Amino acid sequence: MKKLTCKMMGDEECRFEARGNSEQEVVDKMMAHMKDAHPDKMAEMNQMSDDNKKKMMMDMKEKVEDV
Repeated sequence: MKKLTCKMMGDEECRFEARGNSEQEVVDKMMAHMKDAHPDKMAEMNQMSDDNKKKMMMDMKEKVEDV
């Protein structure tokens, strides 16, 4: 089992925790949460260059922890 939290991504106030069996499953759940709970951050992400989006996705995957 793996996890990623909003806190791990820098949001100290949100307590959301994405869990899954793979990094990709966890990242997909985190992205779905961001769309619903953090539309402002998603809007910022949509304005990023493709290179910066790739870097952010790699950063997210690197922060996924084994539980």
